[in-house]
Amino acid sequence: MMLLISCGIKQSNPLYLLPLTEAGWPRIIVGSKETLMAMFGFEFILVVFPMAEGKSIGKLKLILAANAVVVLLYCFTVFTCATAFSPQQLDLMPEPVIYLLRSIPLGTMDRVDFIFLPIWLISIFSAISGYYYAASYGISYLLKQKSHKKEVPFVVLASCIIAYWPQRREDFELIGFIANNSAYFFLIVFPFLLLILSYIFKKRRNPKHEKKEQSAWNAGSTHYYNGLLGSGQLA
Repeated sequence: MMLLISCGIKQSNPLYLLPLTEAGWPRIIVGSKETLMAMFGFEFILVVFPMAEGKSIGKLKLILAANAVVVLLYCFTVFTCATAFSPQQLDLMPEPVIYLLRSIPLGTMDRVDFIFLPIWLISIFSAISGYYYAASYGISYLLKQKSHKKEVPFVVLASCIIAYWPQRREDFELIGFIANNSAYFFLIVFPFLLLILSYIFKKRRNPKHEKKEQSAWNAGSTHYYNGLLGSGQLA
């Protein structure tokens, strides 16, 4: 998919990016909140991280590498679209990537966007499958079930009902507004709270303290049984 998007570099014009920071940094920072929804999916790490084998440092390195790759791909896509179309054209395009692929001549194939859509659908179904697994696993954990297979049909049915519920454009905009605002909680606040709780429970369950308690308990038990043997009560 990135190879198809990279074909748009031939018709790019970097002058479309000028002047840089024209709106000012405060507006740029405020406008960047619209990109949070594109980062959805990494909260799935909170579910699979304990299940993955390996050391925590190695898993964190892989997570950071995956984040960096995704950010670079998004930056490349945004740069290509921003330089291939003028600002006036971008205001009229709801999906610049699809319009970019339509304008790329590729031999005998007239509609390159027909290739992009199946690839995009595969990634969408992969993301949905991950959310289905996380939701069904969480429900089975709350209900103390040994397997999450029974919860999968209910999760799929509930997601289909929610997906078909909105029928107007205002409904879709409302869902997008809720999703964008919930990103602050699921991507920033919730992981930070889990980090604080992990430090609290880590201090309560200090391995050195538990080891000392276990040694004291073993010593007390040994002394107790030695006393019983010496008194003849275990004879």
